[in-house]
Amino acid sequence: MNKEKNSIIYRIFNFPNKINVITMFVVVVVYGLVLLLLAKVITPEADYVVELNYPPATYNSEINPYIFVRGTAINASEDENKIDLRMQYRIIAYINKMNTPYPTNITYAYSAMDKGGMMNYFLEAKRSSLNVYHQVVASAEYPKGDWYEQYFVKVRYDINDGNETVHKTLSLSEKALNLKKSELNDRKFQTSPKLPGILEVKFIFTDDGATIPQYDTNIQITFDEKTPYHLNFQSWIVTEGKEIFPFIGVYNYCTPEPLKPAYETSVFKFVKPKTIYMKLDYTDENNVLTPFYYKVDVATLLNSGN
Repeated sequence: MNKEKNSIIYRIFNFPNKINVITMFVVVVVYGLVLLLLAKVITPEADYVVELNYPPATYNSEINPYIFVRGTAINASEDENKIDLRMQYRIIAYINKMNTPYPTNITYAYSAMDKGGMMNYFLEAKRSSLNVYHQVVASAEYPKGDWYEQYFVKVRYDINDGNETVHKTLSLSEKALNLKKSELNDRKFQTSPKLPGILEVKFIFTDDGATIPQYDTNIQITFDEKTPYHLNFQSWIVTEGKEIFPFIGVYNYCTPEPLKPAYETSVFKFVKPKTIYMKLDYTDENNVLTPFYYKVDVATLLNSGN
């Protein structure tokens, strides 16, 4: 009996010595694949191809989450003697209150799908109360195709309906506006910054001196009336060489106040900006869409002193 036990113990402790090289290799590969699978499950990639099925944005009388997109053409060349322009984006989430009672316990998530069809999930955050609020959700993004095709927002919030607190969810999507080279000479782009009876656009472009490498820029939009509306717009910098670079864009703006973004935008002088083009879609309280196309020369803005 003791001999049999000793034989079993001997075989157990001697087992590793009997594993050949091929078996050890197979074991290592299997363990490696298992660890790789676990790593994928535990730390999933940030980008997905799954498109969010959110409805198109419309006016909401309780809360206004809107998207501020700031595009900057940068020099991506490592050679200081060459200019290789590439788009870099900053996306800012704005959450505005609309009417009393004001929403509370707000949770929001912003994301976008780039031109390559890849979903980019930027940020999910929460606030207990809401005034006018903004937060950078993406500070240096390089989307595939140098452009975002569509934006997505989901907001959960509480609001008192007079009798009790109601939990609500608002999901929306906005398709980005585009500009083609074939449109640059289109007569639909007017030089007046006014959409009569509705709004006026003002681009700000300042130069602080020859030693400063960029222009400081921003935009303001004032409204003639405060009736409910929904507004999207996108602007572009067109260079002396007729290259087109996305500039400032705002999507799902419904707040009954002038639009004055808190974040300034820079345009580097090596981009050689010549003209700003803008497309704007204004939808009124009767769901009537009024498009507005505007262009202005950078030289005109610089000479005006803003």
